Amino acid sequence: MRGQYPDGLRGQYVINDPENPYRSKYDEEVAITLSDWYHDEMPGLLASFISVSNPTGAEPVPNSALMNDTQNFTLPVRPDTTYYFRLANIGAFAGQYFWIEGHTMTIIEVDGVYTEPAETDMIYLTAAQRYGVLVTTRNDSSSNFAMVGSMDTVSIPPADTNTLLNYQQDLFDTIPESLNPNVTGWLIYDDNVAKPSPALLDTFKPFDDYTLVPQDGLEIYSNVDYSFNLDLKMDNLGDGAN
Repeated sequence: MRGQYPDGLRGQYVINDPENPYRSKYDEEVAITLSDWYHDEMPGLLASFISVSNPTGAEPVPNSALMNDTQNFTLPVRPDTTYYFRLANIGAFAGQYFWIEGHTMTIIEVDGVYTEPAETDMIYLTAAQRYGVLVTTRNDSSSNFAMVGSMDTVSIPPADTNTLLNYQQDLFDTIPESLNPNVTGWLIYDDNVAKPSPALLDTFKPFDDYTLVPQDGLEIYSNVDYSFNLDLKMDNLGDGAN
C-alpha cells in the first residue's frame, strides 16, 4: 500500500473467538501494540530506499519506538486480576523485545494459533507478529511496574538462545547516536505512586518460540507425497535493487 500504515493508518484488528479454550482463564482483555516510528513520511523514504544511490538495500532506520502508538503509555490494572494481553508488532521494519518488570507472562496464542501454556519473562515479536499472553497482577497496589518494548537493532535472534550473544548480523545498517530504541509503558496499580524507570539489561533472552506446542494436539504428518526445495538468495544487483 505504498507506506500508508507506517505513516499512521494502522491498528489492531481483533477477532473474538467464541471457542477460545482459555476464555475462562482471564478477567479482561487488553490490546497492546508495539511499533517503530519514522519522522519522515514514507513516500520520500521509499524513494531513497529503492534507489541506485542505495545499492546495498539498507532500510531506513526508525527514529523511535512506540507502545499503543504513543510513548509513556499507562495501563490501569486491578490487583489479583488476570488479563489477556493481545500483543501485536504493527511496525514497518523493526522487531521488538517485550517484557513486564515484576510479572510473568503465560503464552497461550501466537499468530492465531492457540498453544499449550508457556511461561516467560520476555518475548520477541517480528514486524506483523502477534502474541496472546496471560498476565496475573500482584495482590497489592503499593507499586507500579514498567512495561518495555525494545527495537531489535541487531537481528532476529536464532532459535537457539545459547548462541544469542554471538549473533551479530546487523538489522539496522547504521544506528544513530541519538536513537533511543526503547519505549516504556507502565502497569498502574496506584496513580498516586511513582512510575519507576525500567532496569537496564545487558542481554536479551526471549522465549524460544520453537518450543511452543499447539493446543489442538494434532499430530505432525509422518510422510509427504511431494517435497520441494526452494533456494533463496539476497544479493546486491549493483543497480539500486536487491
